[in-house]
Amino acid sequence: KSSELVDSAKHTAHDANVKAHELGKSVEEKLESAEKTAEHKLEDGKHAISEKASEAKAKGAGILGATQHAIASGAAIVSEKVKHGIELASGAASHGKSHESEKQVEHKLESAEKIGKKIFL
Repeated sequence: KSSELVDSAKHTAHDANVKAHELGKSVEEKLESAEKTAEHKLEDGKHAISEKASEAKAKGAGILGATQHAIASGAAIVSEKVKHGIELASGAASHGKSHESEKQVEHKLESAEKIGKKIFL
């Protein structure tokens, strides 16, 4: 009877060892699967962030381009107004037909200059 108990204990120990090994393998497989899932999610997150960054960069470039165009357009308008003011003042001075005083012409030129400074700031 003693040898039956020893054999039964050996068999039970072997079964427990097999079960522990199977459980260990199962846990290892689940950990590997979780790691792969986490890696995929990380890669997906990186791609999403990269796409959003590209979109933001493109929008920023568009805004910058529109701003530069607006500044250039404003500068051209101011330049034309200043040029026109100078032409008027020059023409009036050379022909002596000015209905405006020198101070009025000077005031117009200063106003045009102020407008130009506001646009460039």
